[in-house]
Amino acid sequence: MKKVAILLFTLTFFLNSQVLAKENFTIQSKNASLYLLNEDKILYSKNADEKISIASLTKMMTAIVAIEHIKDFNKKVTITSDVFVGTEELSKAGFMVGEKVTYYDLLYGALLPSGGEATNALAINTAGSVKKFVKWMNDKAKELGMKNSHFVNTSGLDHKDHYSTMNDMIILLKYAYANPVFKKVYTTDYYTTSNKRLKLQSLVSKYAQRYGLNAKKITGSKTGFTDDAGLCLASVSEIDGLTYMLATCHANPNSGKPYQVLDAITVYNYYSYNYKYHTILEKGKDLVTLPIKNSDKKQISFKANKEIKKYMKNDFDKSKLTYEYNGYKELTPDNKKGEKIGTVAIKYNNKKIDSYDIILNEDIESNLFDKVLECSGVVLAGFIVFLIVLQYIFNFFNKNKEGEYAE
Repeated sequence: MKKVAILLFTLTFFLNSQVLAKENFTIQSKNASLYLLNEDKILYSKNADEKISIASLTKMMTAIVAIEHIKDFNKKVTITSDVFVGTEELSKAGFMVGEKVTYYDLLYGALLPSGGEATNALAINTAGSVKKFVKWMNDKAKELGMKNSHFVNTSGLDHKDHYSTMNDMIILLKYAYANPVFKKVYTTDYYTTSNKRLKLQSLVSKYAQRYGLNAKKITGSKTGFTDDAGLCLASVSEIDGLTYMLATCHANPNSGKPYQVLDAITVYNYYSYNYKYHTILEKGKDLVTLPIKNSDKKQISFKANKEIKKYMKNDFDKSKLTYEYNGYKELTPDNKKGEKIGTVAIKYNNKKIDSYDIILNEDIESNLFDKVLECSGVVLAGFIVFLIVLQYIFNFFNKNKEGEYAE
């Protein structure tokens, strides 16, 4: 019966997720933020700036701070009893007192099974104490601009002064994911410790196996759970060249369902089904033709020298694209190669979505005859004005003389 129930639940979710992917989506998590690295933009948010408990999402900060203080990741350290202090309520990776492990082992132990003793071991062996390490964590948060975050421990235990927001978690994840060591650990599903004693597995991978979920779109993850934070997940999905980052918290932990994972699958399904990059400017497209003054070359045409793509919904209709030029109305030899001539606004449904700078890619040679004509015209105009003024003066004096004779 248990297998049948799981099968029915999995089938129901699969069908529902397909519908949601085609239309819209709802998630169970009360706090969420979705970020697209390619666009450097938040795509979706839900109470994303609310200060909340973040449970073991904390361990992402622990990991990246430790990584930046470790010189040799294969160096072995000894697990001491003090790494277990205050971990009674925490999940464990399975390390034992007296065991010699590498820093790599500790990092995998912290991020995959979310081991509280692993985070303390990282802190003590890099900073000398958990207290000093936590200061490093807060210093790093300040450095990254995580203005709504504060840490008091390395694991994420609930505490009134230990909090963050989903948008701050995105800032952290974006920074940490750029580190090759963090990314390597974060995106691993299975790891065997250097002494071969422990076989570690990511919790998302475990949930996927247990509930028969298709979690392939989740390429990296860190789960979390406490009474205050509920079910949490910070994950990455790399789909068709796009890198999404999603942070969620406060999913119901009492439903018997891994809603933190289900929410991630729902969100990634929706955006991968409904959005992609569309070409909004084709290379070689004619953009503007401008007349040239005082040159044998009478005009110059500007074409797009690159393709521009934009992340948009799949109902994109290229016939609704328009291009509006704003800049010089004509050019002269005074315009030099490399000069910005103007800008083309790229509009979709009459709304600007991007722009393209028009750059002069050649020098304009002057035409001496045209310049002479121009100068001659100026001189002639000046001469005419001179004659008019001279005639006026002449008439003035003549009138004066006539007046003298009349007297």
